[in-house]
Amino acid sequence: MPWIKTGTFKIFNNTDKQNEKYPDWNGSCELDGPVIEAIFKQYKKAKSEGNEAKATLKIAFWDAVESSKGNGVKYFNANMSILKEEEKQGEDIEF
Repeated sequence: MPWIKTGTFKIFNNTDKQNEKYPDWNGSCELDGPVIEAIFKQYKKAKSEGNEAKATLKIAFWDAVESSKGNGVKYFNANMSILKEEEKQGEDIEF
């Protein structure tokens, strides 16, 4: 089964941290249609098999330093992927 990769995303040191309850690092990632579909299929399959209804995304991080702006800010360059389930002929997704 092939893996579906999301777009890469970056996690930066939280410079707006106001107290210890705020996260040390933050960032965001957009999930496109194929990834959302794969998450939903994993959830639906687990639920139908009587397992805990959840989906698993694989996450990988690489150390990086911002050099384009010349400020040397350290961040993590990351990507997420999910295993694509094999599709059965005529299978529809119900939302």
